[in-house]
Amino acid sequence: MSAIEEKWAANEEKAAYIKKFPGLFLNWSEALGKKINKVVPLNDGIGAVLLMEDGTFTVVSKIDPTIHQIYEGIQSLRPELEPRLSGAYRTLDEKVLRDKRMTSKARLEKILGAIRNNMSEIPELKEEIEKLIRSLPH
Repeated sequence: MSAIEEKWAANEEKAAYIKKFPGLFLNWSEALGKKINKVVPLNDGIGAVLLMEDGTFTVVSKIDPTIHQIYEGIQSLRPELEPRLSGAYRTLDEKVLRDKRMTSKARLEKILGAIRNNMSEIPELKEEIEKLIRSLPH
């Protein structure tokens, strides 16, 4: 075996051992019921080690979810949290509804603006809009 092959074999052996290191868990279900005793940031700044009170540990990525992921998380916990946070969920629902209404209003404004701005450039636009309106179900 060449030195290069031995190096790759040694690297694979090291990686396999690291993944099976005593106390390490790589599945979130193994964290259930455990208390985090210590959080140690990794040098790369994008992760941390979570040490549990029972001596087990895991390595996690930096907490930096998108707003959509946070919303999904909040909604997924609604059955458990809403009894304690009913006002917060009511406010969230109001804000989500307002955002949907404003999205619809902004789209309408954008479409009407595009029609107005293009009416003089595209003479057949008015006729096409009238055809479209007549073809819509009532």
